[in-house]
Amino acid sequence: MARPPLPLGTAGRVATRHHPDKQIGHQWQAYCQFRDLDGKTRQVERWGKTESAAKRRLSEACRDRLPPGPTELTGRSRFSDAAAVWLARVEQRKPRTVQTYRWALQRHVLPAFGDLRLAEFRAIRLNNYFAELAAHGYSPNMRRTIRTVVAGVLGEAVAAEVFPQNPVRAMRKIEGGKRSKVRAMTADERQEFLAGLDDLRCGHHVEADQAVADGCLMCAGQRRTLPDLVRFMMGTGVRIGECLAVRWCDLDLVSVPATATVGPTVVRIPGTGLVRQDEEFWGDDPGKTAASSRTIALPQYVATMLAVRRPSDAADRDPVFPSTAHTWWDPANAQSALRKARGRTGFDWVTSHVFRKTAATILDDAGFSARQIADQLGHERPSLTQDTYMGRGTLNPAAATALDAAYRSSH
Repeated sequence: MARPPLPLGTAGRVATRHHPDKQIGHQWQAYCQFRDLDGKTRQVERWGKTESAAKRRLSEACRDRLPPGPTELTGRSRFSDAAAVWLARVEQRKPRTVQTYRWALQRHVLPAFGDLRLAEFRAIRLNNYFAELAAHGYSPNMRRTIRTVVAGVLGEAVAAEVFPQNPVRAMRKIEGGKRSKVRAMTADERQEFLAGLDDLRCGHHVEADQAVADGCLMCAGQRRTLPDLVRFMMGTGVRIGECLAVRWCDLDLVSVPATATVGPTVVRIPGTGLVRQDEEFWGDDPGKTAASSRTIALPQYVATMLAVRRPSDAADRDPVFPSTAHTWWDPANAQSALRKARGRTGFDWVTSHVFRKTAATILDDAGFSARQIADQLGHERPSLTQDTYMGRGTLNPAAATALDAAYRSSH
């Protein structure tokens, strides 16, 4: 029965032979069979003055037969080798995505699996690991992120034909973390919330007289920036990161209707700081998705707000919603300001995404199609817009009228 061939790029058993009759040169020979990447098995040999020296030179020769850089993955490769190949591939994605994947890989995945051979992976090992994460209190969404990283790394092994299918596919489903019911703001809630923002005060002057709050630069700054930002999000349905990346040159307030070009976002890159994620750095598709970069029409009240808001000395490339230092406003800081404001106005449940859902629900009630609303929000799939961003469960008297009319026509 023929022996199975060696895996590509590996050596067989090393043998040595002593040649005492050899008068000139080294007397120890080390040799082995090596299967090159072209599939052919060849004998490799090296000589040395001692047996260990000959073996060492043979090991170096086998190593040098492989091309530089990452070699083809085999069952004997470590998980960390596949992780390096996968990470080099995902480096081409958006910085925030790369940052999330790199963090999960280095913080959780490599400490757990880095030294394991790929051939040692089994679904039961993965199930036990994710059960341990759940026992330590990691949320379902966090565990899904870690699972995505593990699946990506092992996907490199599948591509190298180490596995017939990805072991992650045989894992038990991660339960929990179900999507909450979509809640959009009603007309009364929008009016009350915006009125509270217009009277927003800093923490020092929450209970102070109106005159004192009017004289505070911090109170005035909060009342000027955050309410305008919320009105822009409510009137357009764009993401908060997209709002913060809008520049004055991205607005056309003269045309009828006024328009805004959105899509790029403001992101923080470790070692660089806040940058606008635009074509200069990320090519033709700088947005969150392929449908993110878009030009949208502005409601009249948003156009009026922006016209009043623009300083007389504003440059075209200045941000419309800057930080207090007149630079890009960090989305994390903007979210923090929104959290403090919603607590003081009695709307603890409101987040920046609620404004997107509110805009989508308003357009849905106005009779716009799911495709039109998806284009407004920058979604590739209208099904995502319908399932996640349109409020449901609201009273619809027209439905009862239509059903009643159908019944009467048949009787």
